[in-house]
Amino acid sequence: IHCHQYTPYFYGWLAAWGTSARVVFTEHGRFYPDRHRYKALLINPIMALMTPALVSISEATREALVRYEFMPRKKIQVIYNGISPLHRDDRAVEQIRESLGIPKEAFVVGTVSRLDPVKNQTLMLSAFQRFAERNPDAWLLMVGDGPDRQKLEQLAIQLKIGDRTVFTGFVNKPAQHLAAMDIFLLSSHTEGTSMTLLEAMSMGTPPVVTSVGGNPEILTEKLSRNMVPSDDAEAFSEAIAELWSDENLRSAQSTLVSDIFQKRFSNTIMVNSYMELYKSVC
Repeated sequence: IHCHQYTPYFYGWLAAWGTSARVVFTEHGRFYPDRHRYKALLINPIMALMTPALVSISEATREALVRYEFMPRKKIQVIYNGISPLHRDDRAVEQIRESLGIPKEAFVVGTVSRLDPVKNQTLMLSAFQRFAERNPDAWLLMVGDGPDRQKLEQLAIQLKIGDRTVFTGFVNKPAQHLAAMDIFLLSSHTEGTSMTLLEAMSMGTPPVVTSVGGNPEILTEKLSRNMVPSDDAEAFSEAIAELWSDENLRSAQSTLVSDIFQKRFSNTIMVNSYMELYKSVC
């Protein structure tokens, strides 16, 4: 029984009690802000002891399991999320930009994300406002929906960037919207292994992200200049501006992020890792 996230793990563990079924638990992410649950101190060490395999999707998530869930570090294996690479369709990208009213010469930064407080898009808007002041061709593309949408739309108007910020709402297949971005942005307070970051990397799109959760593990020290604190709009803006101003840097980073993706985050690597794990607990 492979249980994803804590609540399914608890019920899956109970259901397997007294049977020959082996339980595998994968933790995908954490709440923000994270906190101790003292009930977990009583039950989780027992559950972990009687669970053949514990998995986290990043080192940061493993540390959270140890600190907040009282699970043994040595028993937790890290298996990063993996995806099938996305592919750019230039014609579709052109049509999307045209349909959204984005000029052909525009420099587009953006995100594909749930519009939710934990994603911290207020920081993204504030950073874009600073960037847009110096760059009249800059546009912000925000793909997704969520409880913060109205608040963010109002903030964009207040910051006087409403005419260059596009909120698309929910898009079922946003691959080509992602391809329409020159730089991918991720401003979250916390992340495990961001799937949209991996999708952007698979298409060679340079990212600017907050240095939280699993993001530093994904980008590694080679892209340390692309990571900023989660509360620093000025630093976020400067990281965007540095990439915008240097086409050669963007090209080099495009190759680098594609290489990182292929070597560490393909779906084949993830599937093989889980297959080996399943074999080890049988």
